[in-house]
Amino acid sequence: KGDYNINNIEIIYLYYTRKKMATKELHLEEMSSLSIGTIIDTLSESYIKLINNNIPFKMFPSVMLWGQPGVGKSQAVREIGENIKKATGKRINIKDVRLLLFNPVDLKGLPVTNAEKTFAKWLAPDIFMLDPSQDCVNILFLDEISAAPQSVQSSAYQITLDRKVGELELPENCIVIAAGNRVTDKSVAYKMPKALANRFIHFEVKSSYKSWKKWAMHKGIHPLVQGFLNERQNITALQTAQQIYA
Repeated sequence: KGDYNINNIEIIYLYYTRKKMATKELHLEEMSSLSIGTIIDTLSESYIKLINNNIPFKMFPSVMLWGQPGVGKSQAVREIGENIKKATGKRINIKDVRLLLFNPVDLKGLPVTNAEKTFAKWLAPDIFMLDPSQDCVNILFLDEISAAPQSVQSSAYQITLDRKVGELELPENCIVIAAGNRVTDKSVAYKMPKALANRFIHFEVKSSYKSWKKWAMHKGIHPLVQGFLNERQNITALQTAQQIYA
């Protein structure tokens, strides 16, 4: 937007990619395939720029992370939250919502009558009650979204584009990120409806020993484990799964 004084190549790139994806089916080879470390750094920097320049998060498209089980998608969201906290001093509230545990109508809530009993209103689920205060950043994390049946995935249309759940609007300080396994990972995964896919900017998370080592050193993983994988850097979770299910 012309009113915002910001030079953020990530936002321009994400917006362009999203518009391009809207005209065709979703294919993994057309996604940006990045290491988990690069995704953490890029998204952290982008969200921090938005905060520092007072740009609402709704100007940034919802993010979808695709990748094999155990590659670090969920941990990445937590690290993005930690980076935002360190850089801005804001509190981080991560709401982990597993759509596969819900029916489509559950997300809308429960109908209740008004005092005059002339019409019904919907009470939104407690999981979507986020902190709207200015000193907080909410991250609505739709984890394992691809494990939910398509009928349930479709209920996320409104969340990812209009930033609403039924009649409840997400606060301005809310980031929306989703993650899931690919159908090719031989895990529980359903094809994402095209209408929902068009509402995301997609990244394929690829395994990276360099990113894992950085995380392992920070978390204090035992040196013997680090040494073993240092000598066998070609071992990945994907290779192990292929050997098991071959």
